[in-house]
Amino acid sequence: MIYCAGVANLQVSTAYAAALSGGYDGTFTAMQDVLVYALSKNGQTVEFMTYLGGTNDDVGNGISISGSNIFVCGSTSSSDFPVTNGSGGTTAAFDNSLGGTQDGFVAVFDNTLSQLTYCSYIGGAGVDEALTIRATGTNTFDISLHSYSSLPTSSPNYLV
Repeated sequence: MIYCAGVANLQVSTAYAAALSGGYDGTFTAMQDVLVYALSKNGQTVEFMTYLGGTNDDVGNGISISGSNIFVCGSTSSSDFPVTNGSGGTTAAFDNSLGGTQDGFVAVFDNTLSQLTYCSYIGGAGVDEALTIRATGTNTFDISLHSYSSLPTSSPNYLV
């Protein structure tokens, strides 16, 4: 598969309804939502697709793969972004609230994009954006974060 992440500014074509129907979130809800999709090996067919986001603008910037996990990063202005709470087999978010007008985020999906196993805000009290992500293991990752403000030195604690 070839996995891609970016942003959708409108509902995707009904031609992709089958790929979207099995995704984590099949509903376009904002002016901009993160769009993650998987193409067949030859790039001819959209196999899996999902939206990710809340009621404000959400943008996917980076993607990485490790094992059966798909790691996505970007930025969100949504205070209702779907961070994971630790129930239902998911890992609790590192940071579960929007810290400023825009935070970075990290999300982890299964390889069919049907389950969101981890999702967290990343950022401080200003404007932050996760630019790139690199999976370093099945459940670990590194990100680059552009921050227009200082990051918290208390919980959640950032390694800088």
